[in-house]
Amino acid sequence: GGVASLIGRGGILVAGLQDDSSTADYPAASTVTAEANGKQASKPESHGHASDLHEHMHQLVNGQQHVTAPPLPWCKETYVRIMVQAMRDLGYTNSATSLELEAGVRLKSDIVTQLEAAVVAGRWQEVDLMASSDLLGFEPCQRRKCRFLIKRQEYLELLEVQDVTGAISCLQTHMTGLAPDAAAVHRLAQLLICSDVHELYAHPQWPGEGKLSRQSVLEQVHACLPAPSVVPAGRLKTLVSQSLEHQMLSCTRYNRAHPWTDLLQDCTAGEEELPRTTRYVLEQHEDEVWHLEFSHSGRYLASASKDKTVIIWSMQSKPTVTHHLKAHTDCVSYVAWSKDDKWLLSAGNDLVVKLWDTASGALLRDFTRHSEPVTAMAWLDEEGRFVTGSYDKQLITWHMDSNEPLSVLEGERVTDLAVSKDASRLVIITPDKKVKAFALPSMLLLPTSISQALADNESITSLSLSHDSRYLLLNISSQSRPEVQLWDIEHKVRVQKFKGHKHARYVIRSSLGGNREAFVVSGSEDSQVFLWHRETGSLIRALCGHSGTINSVSWNPTNPSMFASASDDTTIRIWGP
Repeated sequence: GGVASLIGRGGILVAGLQDDSSTADYPAASTVTAEANGKQASKPESHGHASDLHEHMHQLVNGQQHVTAPPLPWCKETYVRIMVQAMRDLGYTNSATSLELEAGVRLKSDIVTQLEAAVVAGRWQEVDLMASSDLLGFEPCQRRKCRFLIKRQEYLELLEVQDVTGAISCLQTHMTGLAPDAAAVHRLAQLLICSDVHELYAHPQWPGEGKLSRQSVLEQVHACLPAPSVVPAGRLKTLVSQSLEHQMLSCTRYNRAHPWTDLLQDCTAGEEELPRTTRYVLEQHEDEVWHLEFSHSGRYLASASKDKTVIIWSMQSKPTVTHHLKAHTDCVSYVAWSKDDKWLLSAGNDLVVKLWDTASGALLRDFTRHSEPVTAMAWLDEEGRFVTGSYDKQLITWHMDSNEPLSVLEGERVTDLAVSKDASRLVIITPDKKVKAFALPSMLLLPTSISQALADNESITSLSLSHDSRYLLLNISSQSRPEVQLWDIEHKVRVQKFKGHKHARYVIRSSLGGNREAFVVSGSEDSQVFLWHRETGSLIRALCGHSGTINSVSWNPTNPSMFASASDDTTIRIWGP
């Protein structure tokens, strides 16, 4: 059962949570349980005789004892106010009023109630007078912001009734000194040139008809008030939603499509929907398989091998070979699907990037500018542009219809690269242990670059981006402490790390996957596939089956219970529940 507790998460208080009850085969090192210490969980001991308990219960049932509620770990008045608000939101107005009277706690103070009434009625001078005083307890910056919101609404409503003189006076007298910058005043002044109210309503700076937008203004004013003054709208709903989300994210095996919504029990899940069993073994390659990638539709899988070939597999039922592509003259180390899955790029040690038609298997074009092995590629858009990286210090942008590069960025030796889903950012890793980001299409270096403090015998071998392109997975090779690290790119902060696998010599790739990308999977040099829980970093399973180093993994983007692994043992394994 859950232990009543108060959990802080992102500044939000969440009550009544418990840890996931299911146990991992490989628990996190920081997790200490009674079972791990060789002890069995036991029931709480009773500190009295059974007859004493029976007598106590008899007195309770007959009203002979008064039950005292346990003290709350937070402010009782705040708790009551949240309950009152929730009851009113649900339509139980009389019950909410009764609770206020019984508890002696009011949802809103008189001054806040007066402020709300004045905003709804459009009595702007009265509202501004209250906002200018100290009665509402505004911080200076919040008072200025609140007054600007009020005066802006007054200005818009004057324009709505075509009182241009009054609007100009409001703009010049009040708003110039309250606006956050001159541009805000300029944008509002543009509304003066509107010839009629319909043109005014169509203007991008117009938030809606004046009187109907007062509620929006009121919500913005609420946001400016100090925390004790007003309960944020829908506060209980927000807290419950955050609690449910936290439980779902903390449940190490939750891989269901729908979010957790049960209010009566804590979130639990078994391994029924986790990929943990080999469903198929694909054996068409004749040498080590170095890379593989699912198509965006999830219907196909492409694999690249040391045997100089690429195979496109159909994954619609039992995996079958759709095309066996044999045009490279050396090992193939990378494949990349176009955004519509119509085209496939392949490259490797023969220095040539090849473009394939995935429907027919026909070779369409060779791209031959690189002078060293091509290490990674990514499509930029649906128009046919893509980028390639190599150890030859060239980042080259191409169009599929031309053998000549669109642009060449010199100076960057590239170990791996990835492009954000909106094609606005290119992220690369370099042999000197740096992560760099470039704006697209300008290729200007962005300030979000990450530098890793690694030992001489450690390196970053691969990267992958989350679906929302906010997070970055890095595989760190090391003899003593290999890790897969998860980084927040925008804030340049490492948010999680995953351990337990072996990674010291080769290029090993990892992937985010599952519903809501709740899991991380990676290859390993000990012939096992490692599956971790993203939020907690706990190791769920080390999956056996391969007999050689596992170089690459790819999670099916449309099937959260399927991923594929590629190994030096020449096979590909498809994993499922």
